[in-house]
Amino acid sequence: MQKEIQLVLSPEEANSITTNFAIIAEKLKISVNDINHIKIIKKSIDARKREIKINIKLNIYIKEDFRPSKLTIDYPNISKKPKIIVVGAGPAGLFAALKLIQEGFKPIIIERGKS
Repeated sequence: MQKEIQLVLSPEEANSITTNFAIIAEKLKISVNDINHIKIIKKSIDARKREIKINIKLNIYIKEDFRPSKLTIDYPNISKKPKIIVVGAGPAGLFAALKLIQEGFKPIIIERGKS
């Protein structure tokens, strides 16, 4: 069985969350031996106040084997699709080009480069 939980922890507790199952077992009211695997889904830092907290969203595998899934992305053939110019090969430009490919367009990336 899989359970998804959200925890708010101190930085010290968050640092050892994948090795110390006691915090999770206590929250779920189960035995530590029932937890087979912990997968971190999302992790963020809340530093708005003096006391820093770490927000963690976890997927807990309880009495269930963890089998990592293989990520496969099937991009469409865009060789004969409409061309769209993307200016800049920075993070935003490359992400825009990737999204255009996923939507079925052929991006042409133009980058100035160094002088």
